[in-house]
Amino acid sequence: MNLYQVLSNSLQQLDRDRVTFCAYSGNVDWVITLRGDDFLVFQNEVGFWPTFFSEQLYQPEIKSVSDIINYVIYFLHTNSGGEGDLQEPKIVKEVMNLLRGYFSIGGTGAQAANFLAHLGCSKINLHLPIYNTYFQKVLHPSLRIYDNTPFYFKKLGEEIFSLSEIHCIFDYAAGTVYRIGNDIFQTKKADRVILSNDRCNSDIYISEAFKQELLKPHMNSSFLVSGFNLVRKMEDLIRFVKENQLIIEHFRKAHPFSSSIHLEEGDHWDKEKERREIISSAIYPLVDSLGMNKREFERITFLNNLKNDDPIQSLYAMACSYGLKRVGVHSSEYCLVVSSYPTEQEMLADGLGILLSAAKAYYGSFIGTDELERFLNLTHDLALSKEVYYPRPLGNGYYAFRIPTLEGIPVSSSLGLGDAFTAGLLPYL
Repeated sequence: MNLYQVLSNSLQQLDRDRVTFCAYSGNVDWVITLRGDDFLVFQNEVGFWPTFFSEQLYQPEIKSVSDIINYVIYFLHTNSGGEGDLQEPKIVKEVMNLLRGYFSIGGTGAQAANFLAHLGCSKINLHLPIYNTYFQKVLHPSLRIYDNTPFYFKKLGEEIFSLSEIHCIFDYAAGTVYRIGNDIFQTKKADRVILSNDRCNSDIYISEAFKQELLKPHMNSSFLVSGFNLVRKMEDLIRFVKENQLIIEHFRKAHPFSSSIHLEEGDHWDKEKERREIISSAIYPLVDSLGMNKREFERITFLNNLKNDDPIQSLYAMACSYGLKRVGVHSSEYCLVVSSYPTEQEMLADGLGILLSAAKAYYGSFIGTDELERFLNLTHDLALSKEVYYPRPLGNGYYAFRIPTLEGIPVSSSLGLGDAFTAGLLPYL
């Protein structure tokens, strides 16, 4: 079987009537597209650049525009992506005034919901901590949105209606020019740097209306759980984890045979080992599927002493250890999965994830079914040339899947590719 067959089947068999719940975080992105000398011009306008490169440029708590320049240059120079914390809302304003950009939606749950809504899926329920005019601009109108805006208004005041939950994203391309000291450099590949100003996502409280909707029985339903990595204080994380344990338990009782729960992991701010141990011990055994990117996979296997020369064996050990039906890693080169789902079902899920992710990279935006079909035709020869081998049995009902991506297409944006892949899993798992 070749990749084109997998992708085509996943699009043709898409179930648009499946009830899907996406939770819990969401933010608005101010996306700054860096091409050519855009960043160098910005440095010259501000009149600042580091005198030399060092690890000290990596200071994720951002308090000034010069801090932004240092931090972004660290990732430009290392040709990597990362995240930092904008300490004050006024810094968000400064960035938005200094650098042209455009608004988009961010957050795993929010992006996954938006992808599916654009594909014509009509029963998508999205949980957000807050919902304001910025979110209205970037979310699909067909989404059923649940939020806790009144709660956060009482807690944080009018700030939540303007600059709260804004992420400034530097989406840089290969060949982006920047200055260190008297020298000019260029990036070798595309990636992104995310600078966030989260006040609600960092302390998530779940909407009661969303909880009630989760408990209504449905014939087929998917539940995407994410956002644990955004909760800052350990005591808040423990509260949030306990609340999710109860929610998942009640969701299972309401949908004993026809539901699937997917947890998408993320990068944690601090005390990573303790945070991951809390989540893995309390939440992993309760969900069906676990997803992560390549960097997160390396961190999780290292922290859980599951590191193996063969990544399939690491995934297999993780699946067996926590009783998961599926564990998957998505990267720009491949989708690597250990799964006990039926082969066709797993292939359809991964195929749609790969297709959505590649289309997002190519177009740089959310697209509908017609555009997705055109994209599939556009990449026909490339997909046809990539072989998908039959899954390898591992024991205990698990199989190993390694599916290539559409690596090699022109990339206009590196934003939201993992979230696009996650969205593709939900109609099938």
